[in-house]
Amino acid sequence: MPPVMERSLAMSDSRVPAEALSPQHLASLVRQKRSLLEQLRTLCENQKQTIEADDAERLLRILTAKQKLLSGLERIEQELAPFRDQDPETRPWKSEQERQACRADVQASEKLWETILELESLCGKELEERRQALAKRLSAAQAQSNARQAYLNTAPSVTSQFDCRAE
Repeated sequence: MPPVMERSLAMSDSRVPAEALSPQHLASLVRQKRSLLEQLRTLCENQKQTIEADDAERLLRILTAKQKLLSGLERIEQELAPFRDQDPETRPWKSEQERQACRADVQASEKLWETILELESLCGKELEERRQALAKRLSAAQAQSNARQAYLNTAPSVTSQFDCRAE
């Protein structure tokens, strides 16, 4: 049996409805994925600026928003999973333009993902540098405090023996 027919039979045995595997549904999912990735890239850019501005409160809001987008991407990836078993050349597209538009969205999504990974790497490095700088400042402050305390503990007590009475 040809591999394409084997895939078709395997697909028909699964619980995925045929309309869920249509090229139009695929194109819709790919557009949604691209949109989420564009939003995620924007948040990553904002995250970088927020880290540079040292705004922890805003950073937490950005991270929360990013988590929601990542959950949406995870859902879309699950919906895209059945399409990975299909032979792309056998999909019944309504037109070549529709196929090309979907392909363009896939390629744009791949570039967006690369950009996001680069931004995440930069943000991670920036946060690590800031963490190390803070650790150094805290260590220096602790050393100063320890030195001061040691000095106070070992310094001789000076009590005034000055007698102000007139003789």
